[in-house]
Amino acid sequence: MSENCQHYIKILFSLGHVNITLYMAKNVLIVEDEFIIARVLDMQLSRHGFNVLGIADDKESARKLFKKYDVDIIIMDILLKNREDGRELAVELNKIKETPVIFATGNSDAGTRGPAEELPFCVAVLIKPVSKEALLNAVNSIP
Repeated sequence: MSENCQHYIKILFSLGHVNITLYMAKNVLIVEDEFIIARVLDMQLSRHGFNVLGIADDKESARKLFKKYDVDIIIMDILLKNREDGRELAVELNKIKETPVIFATGNSDAGTRGPAEELPFCVAVLIKPVSKEALLNAVNSIP
């Protein structure tokens, strides 16, 4: 940085004309049993400044990651492997710590979406394959 630039910055600070906003990346836990979808979500979130703490493909690994890290947002598949219910897991995790959940599902029917949308911590229910725009709109809607 040049001396002129450094001097200018010092003047701005001394006059109180600089507002500094610290940006803290939101910590995201992805719970998705389809590897390719999980990696795409991971890449899209990471490229847009989110900190992906990990990817869990079942309830047990999701519980471990959730307890290990300070999770701000959960991206949750509604139907996990072995027919595990992601909605039930989201309720369980929210009893530990209130955390906004964005559900993802390959089923667009109301019987799948409806019960998830009624949960108080549900931010959105996205239909797979999840578009980058829908994902970013959902995560960015969380304060």
